[in-house]
Amino acid sequence: MHSMTGMGAAEARAQGVTIRAEMRSVNHRFLDLALRAPSSLATFEPWIRDRVSTILQRGRITLNLEMELSSGRSEVVVNEEFVTAYLKAARKLARHHGLKGEIDISHIASLPETFSLTEKSVPAKRLKTLVEEAVNGALVKLQAMRAKEGRALSRQLKARLKQLRLHLKKVQERAEDLPTRLQTRLQERLAAIGAREAVDPQRLAQEVVLLVEKSTITEEMERLASHIDQFEETLAGEGAESKRLGFLLQEMHREVNTMGSKVTDLSITDRVVRMKGEIENMREQIQNLE
Repeated sequence: MHSMTGMGAAEARAQGVTIRAEMRSVNHRFLDLALRAPSSLATFEPWIRDRVSTILQRGRITLNLEMELSSGRSEVVVNEEFVTAYLKAARKLARHHGLKGEIDISHIASLPETFSLTEKSVPAKRLKTLVEEAVNGALVKLQAMRAKEGRALSRQLKARLKQLRLHLKKVQERAEDLPTRLQTRLQERLAAIGAREAVDPQRLAQEVVLLVEKSTITEEMERLASHIDQFEETLAGEGAESKRLGFLLQEMHREVNTMGSKVTDLSITDRVVRMKGEIENMREQIQNLE
C-alpha cells in the first residue's frame, strides 16, 4: 500500500561527472511526469519516462536532473581564427601607415577573444550509465517514502474503521427495541390528546407495524456491516485498490444516509452523524492512495 506523496534524491559520480536526480510526488488522478533537465540530458527523456511509468502508477511526479563537471574537465581553447585574422589585420595596418613595432604574445593573450573556456565532452555511454544510476536511486528512495506514508495511512484508516464498527454496534443495539419504543411513543401521544381509550387495540397494533416497517433499518445495517468487512479485507490485501475502497465508502455513505432518513431516534441519529464524519474523513484520506 503506497501513498502518492513522497520525495527521493540520489546522485551518481564518475571521472569528474556528477548527475543528481531529485523526485517529488503528490496526488494526481493519473501518472503525470514533469521533467526538468539540461539540454545535454534531453536525449534520455524517453528512457526516464518509461522507467518511471514502470515503477509508479499514479501521482504528479516532478523530476529534476542536474549535471556538474569538475574543474579538471575544463580546458582553455585558443581561437585560432580570431588570432590569425587579428595578426593579419594588424600587420596590414602597420604597412599601410608605416608603423613600427611587433605584436608580442602578451598583447595577443590580453585580448578577451583569444581564449575561451570549454568543457570536455562526456562519452554518451558513461552519461547514460550515470543518469540511470541517479534516476533509479531516486526512485527507490521515493518508493520507500511512499510505502512508509502508505503504512501510516493504512493505520489511520483502520482506526477510523474501528470507530465505524463501534458506532454501528451501538445503532444495532438501539434498534433492537425500536418497535417497543415506537408503540410506547404512539400510546403516549394518544393519551396526551385523550384518545387512547377510543382507539381499537388491533388498529393500534397495525399502526405500530406500519411505523416499524417505515423505520426499520435492518437491511441497511447488514449491508453497512458487509461493506465494512469488504473494506477491511481490501485494505489488508496486497496493493490495496483505491478505486475499490472509494466505491465501498460511497456505498457505506449511502446506507448510513438512508438510516438517518428512516429513523428519528435521537441516539441513532447521533451515531449516524458520527458515522458520516468518519466515512467522509476516510474518503479524503484514500485520495492519497496510489
